Amino acid sequence: MSPEPPEVHRLLLQLAGRMPDGELAVLRTCLADEELDEIADSLISAVDLGLALTEPEVALLTALAQAQDIDAAALAEAPRAGEPPSWRFTGESADDADEAAVRAAERVGGVRALWRSGRVSAETTEPVYLVEAEQDADLVELTAEIQHELTEAGAEPRVEVFHADAAPTRYHDAALAASELVWNPAPPARLARVFDGADSLGTPFFRPDHPRAEAAERKRVLGYLRSAPIAMATDHVMPDVIDPNRTVPLNFRSDGTWVWNDAVHYYLDRYHLAPDPDLVSHVVAASTEPPALDRLNLHRAMGVLTEPSKTESAEEELGRE
Repeated sequence: MSPEPPEVHRLLLQLAGRMPDGELAVLRTCLADEELDEIADSLISAVDLGLALTEPEVALLTALAQAQDIDAAALAEAPRAGEPPSWRFTGESADDADEAAVRAAERVGGVRALWRSGRVSAETTEPVYLVEAEQDADLVELTAEIQHELTEAGAEPRVEVFHADAAPTRYHDAALAASELVWNPAPPARLARVFDGADSLGTPFFRPDHPRAEAAERKRVLGYLRSAPIAMATDHVMPDVIDPNRTVPLNFRSDGTWVWNDAVHYYLDRYHLAPDPDLVSHVVAASTEPPALDRLNLHRAMGVLTEPSKTESAEEELGRE
């Protein structure tokens, strides 16, 4: 039985960084065009020229070749892959092809995040696009479309497309660790307000008529706010603006859509002071507890916290110098 296209796609992902980019791009186009015989024949030829494969890769390629009536006997004696090559990546890889990659991602759909990393060699730094796709996305079609758009723009189509739950290989892990977010379809994360304002000395305050949260809503919101993962931890505290003998924790938490300070939870818990009404609406509408912060959501949260205008606003609200 011939391997399914997703299995062949995974095989080609595993070969990233182990065979020439151009050859890999051609094979991915062949997969989109259902030319499985071309893939089997080309990979067997690459093995003859020294490409080393792991045992599972040999098994899959053998099954693919046999399904296409291609002689795979040479694979039995082919060299087996050991430690994968070591690659170095950098986030400093701005590229004119970004616009083309984004156009393709928007048109095809199913993209959760588009990242770019620079693969460093002795001669140059080459951009590699890493596409985190939704679980129901067609990875084969998505790869082919972005490759085509990059080629039309005159760029080398170095595109790695995989589901957002995990990077397939150490090559992809290393590239993602040094990548820059180029595009994602979601709106920017929002930073929740804590106080109603600050006086001329920068001391924050709540207005006397600040809304109080009802008991049922308070319980739901408190549980959600406290259970969210920390996006930015800090040992800093600030005086309670109502009872200066107490201190308020200042960690920032996020669910990927909103970012809030632990002060929001503190004042809701101790004084029943209602948080930002839009944040409350978001929490009440949520059907699950806050998810763990994956790469994209942590990046979105940190983007809010490190944006100069947002940082200044947060510091003013928290009464920090």
